[in-house]
Amino acid sequence: MAVVIKAKNASTGTPASLAIGELAVNTTNGKLWVGSNVSGVIPINSGTTQLIAGTADSQTLRWDAVDGEWQPVDALKTSETLVTVSGTGGLITETGLQSLGAGGLSTFRAGLFAGDSNQGTAAVAVGRHAGKVDQGAAAIAIGNYAGENGMDDSSICIGNQAGQDATGCCAIGIGVGAGRVSMADYSIALGNGAGTAIGNNSIAIGRFANTSGADNSIGIGLEAGNDNQGLYSVALGLTAGKTNQSAGSVAIGRASGTLGQGTNSIAIGSFSGSENQQESAIALGQNSGRTSQGANSIAIGINAANTGQNPSGIAIGPSAGQENQQSLAVALGLNAGQFTQGGRSIAIGAGAGTNQQGVKGIIINASNVVLDDSTAGHIHIRADVASLDFTTANGWTITGATTTEVIFTKEALQAVVAASTDFTNFKTLVAAL
Repeated sequence: MAVVIKAKNASTGTPASLAIGELAVNTTNGKLWVGSNVSGVIPINSGTTQLIAGTADSQTLRWDAVDGEWQPVDALKTSETLVTVSGTGGLITETGLQSLGAGGLSTFRAGLFAGDSNQGTAAVAVGRHAGKVDQGAAAIAIGNYAGENGMDDSSICIGNQAGQDATGCCAIGIGVGAGRVSMADYSIALGNGAGTAIGNNSIAIGRFANTSGADNSIGIGLEAGNDNQGLYSVALGLTAGKTNQSAGSVAIGRASGTLGQGTNSIAIGSFSGSENQQESAIALGQNSGRTSQGANSIAIGINAANTGQNPSGIAIGPSAGQENQQSLAVALGLNAGQFTQGGRSIAIGAGAGTNQQGVKGIIINASNVVLDDSTAGHIHIRADVASLDFTTANGWTITGATTTEVIFTKEALQAVVAASTDFTNFKTLVAAL
């Protein structure tokens, strides 16, 4: 007669104790246990629900740490670890996603409310609220609240709150809060707080870079283009173009174009065009055009037109036109027109008009000393051995190493003739000049 061997069994629970070698079975789920001389009761298998193959579309599973198995759930619980697979051929075990069948993986989400509503085909959401609502096809959201509300197709958000709201097509946000408020189509934000709200095709690289830039703007560096960066503008360097950089402007270098850089202006060099550089101005060199550089002006060289260069001024050379160069003035050379160069005046050469130069004057200096003249309209040309000067009082004067010759002006000669009483008197007057 056949003998039926029955293990200890129950329809619920786990055996509290078993003799060494004794078997026990849960008749509901098929779990088996055996008594051990080392560990007491040990499981032989995890029951029929350990391996779940061929999962149905959008089926959600949770890992039950008490029962040691994956179980279907209807609603997410905050204390549970969730993995959701949609598509065909997925294989889930107690250690996670192991392999894919021939059908491939359609979507993946893991975390509280991750990919919760309208997750697109082939999208991935990992983290609390990651890709929660309207995550587009092939989009990737990794990090708590990454891509939470509205990720367009093929966008990527990695980092807590990266691309949290309104991420455009193919946009990329990497870093805590990168592109957090809105990243338009094809924009890139890399760095904590970078590109918080940027336009189409814009680039923000660095902490808080280009946080509110218009379309096609570029901010690279800590706080580069930080606030209200204009269309087609470029800011490269620590705080370059930081606040109100206007459309089409370029700021390259630490603190270049930091505050209120004007439309189509260029600042290259540390602190160049740093504050209130006006439209179409150019500043090249450290501290060039640093403060209040006027429209259409040019400053090239360290400290060139450092402060208060007026519109259409030109300062080329170290410290040329350094302070308060007036409109349409030109200063070329070391320290040329350095302080308060008059409007429409020209200073060429090292030390030409360094301390003062009158309006509409010309100073060309090739000597080893500073050459100044504050009177309007005067002309001075000086070399090491001679000079040629014009003043309204004396006309043209040529000065050599030992002699001085006066070249009379028409007006001076007319005055002599008018004052002469006879030829002898005329000669006397001329000799007195």
